[in-house]
Amino acid sequence: MTVAASTQFILPSDYTFTPGGLLVHKDTYARAEKLMNQAQNRDPDMHDMYIYNDFFGYAVLELVDDTLSAIDSFVAKKKWLDAWNALFSLTVFNPMCGGVWKQVDDGDRVIATEKTFAALAVAIIRALESAEPSALNEETIPNLESALMDMAAWGTLRINHTWGIREVSPGSPPTGCVRMASS
Repeated sequence: MTVAASTQFILPSDYTFTPGGLLVHKDTYARAEKLMNQAQNRDPDMHDMYIYNDFFGYAVLELVDDTLSAIDSFVAKKKWLDAWNALFSLTVFNPMCGGVWKQVDDGDRVIATEKTFAALAVAIIRALESAEPSALNEETIPNLESALMDMAAWGTLRINHTWGIREVSPGSPPTGCVRMASS
């Protein structure tokens, strides 16, 4: 059986696959990898330090907040695709650390961070959709469907879904960050 030319997938030059097979923009991959490296530098377990692990959650929360601030800068400059890629990098990064930042003692800050993510996602999606021509399509964003599903699930980590990095299952405890394999 031959595959018709119209159904063949051609990898866009600015996209790549994560080691787990998730299609992402190269900028998204680079940002997620940078976040991962920064998180590992802050992880006491990676340095054989046995201290109260809540510090690591706050360190990862700081990385998430800094990334949200950078995304807000893209939004202010109306750099919608850059904002999209940065937002999706958080979506890729979040399960790599098991959402450990959501378990810090400051629940109000966690809720504010989740609301900020959601507000930025809505603003970016609306802007991409209302652009002339609309940029909210699979020609512009080849991984649009899976990215939207992953972004929608960002706040829970309660689904059994391969994020392209590692499997996150219901009830699985965070175990520190999972390193991205080099390709």
